[in-house]
Amino acid sequence: MVIPLKLYGVGNAVLHFRLKNKVSQLQVCEGICGIATLSRIEEGGREFDSMISETLLGRLGKTANRFEFVLNKEDYHLYELREQIENSVKVHNASDLEKYLQQYERDMPKRQVLHRQYAIFYKAMLLKMRNVKSKEILQLLYQAICFTRPDYKEKSEHMVLFSPIEVKIIYQLFLYENYRIEELSSLFEFMDAFYDVEEKEKTMVPFLYRYAQNYEKEMDFHSLIKISQYAIDLICSGRHYLNLADFYFWKLIGEEKIYQKPHQRDTRKTEWVELCHHLYYMYSIEENNEKSNKVRAFCEEKFQCQITTQEI
Repeated sequence: MVIPLKLYGVGNAVLHFRLKNKVSQLQVCEGICGIATLSRIEEGGREFDSMISETLLGRLGKTANRFEFVLNKEDYHLYELREQIENSVKVHNASDLEKYLQQYERDMPKRQVLHRQYAIFYKAMLLKMRNVKSKEILQLLYQAICFTRPDYKEKSEHMVLFSPIEVKIIYQLFLYENYRIEELSSLFEFMDAFYDVEEKEKTMVPFLYRYAQNYEKEMDFHSLIKISQYAIDLICSGRHYLNLADFYFWKLIGEEKIYQKPHQRDTRKTEWVELCHHLYYMYSIEENNEKSNKVRAFCEEKFQCQITTQEI
């Protein structure tokens, strides 16, 4: 049974984007397959598990939905199960996730590291949905990442490439471990270099949001300003504006704490008050009363300026 999904050969795409980005075959396939296997895929070989080709393409910052996969019956069955697994996570349906995972583990190639990595990661997500202790979840996440990218926190002389599943695993580890931004420098360099604007927004903003939360809690206001501005620039270059108000507010909080000398505050006060009005309006549109009230209180406390509904 041969099922063409799209119009463009994935092997040609891997070769094209690898050469375009000037990365070696080893950088692309490390932890996934051998260089000989990658060469055959780039030459158009179709005898491989589609998950290998999909993951290689992901290491180059590209999604698989624009390229052709030719799947046999077993491969297509696993592809459909992955769709069901990921949808179960989106809708937070633990019972369906468990059912599809059991089917996946039963039918997947047992020796293929990518399938094992995938199954273990979603086992961790199942435990998380069921509020199991973080220690058990962390054990599974570490096991999953070590299949292909045990060096994810190490700085390399060369660009380190990450597949979408590796990025998902690292993000979950990050939520538990709160890595310093320097520890994930290789990951951020990869995403910045290889992702388009939409993918950067979707993938990088959650990391930046968590960093901003941590910097505010730690009262590291210089870092809070820096990370907020980075996120603002990233979001404004895209088409969506989710979390934009939060980052502007974090930047404002940081600047108000940093600029304490009278002449600094005098020159910035008008700008800050105007920003408070804009933020209050943005949160009001979102019907987020908690945050709009927080902005109102901040403006009154820090700048002795009231925000009224009539002004808005």
